[in-house]
Amino acid sequence: MAETVFGNLPEVKDNFISEVKKNGIRDMEFDVNYGSTKSLYTTQKIVTDTGIVINLPVNEVKNKDKIEFINNPDGTISIVLKNIKKLTK
Repeated sequence: MAETVFGNLPEVKDNFISEVKKNGIRDMEFDVNYGSTKSLYTTQKIVTDTGIVINLPVNEVKNKDKIEFINNPDGTISIVLKNIKKLTK
């Protein structure tokens, strides 16, 4: 699990393993039911302080061809939705 979650972050991975061992968890192998976990994070819900709600597919949140988050100099954030061909209600 540590490799899967923290593979790119060796220091974080080592800290995680150390904490797990320190807290007495010895069996580091377990099965994950991917059928029930895949549907948990299919959308990212963004709610602004002005009450605007945006639901985005998780796999599109970092796609700069579809959406862009711009940090403005005044501390506000602009959200730009790109390449939209059609809007539906």
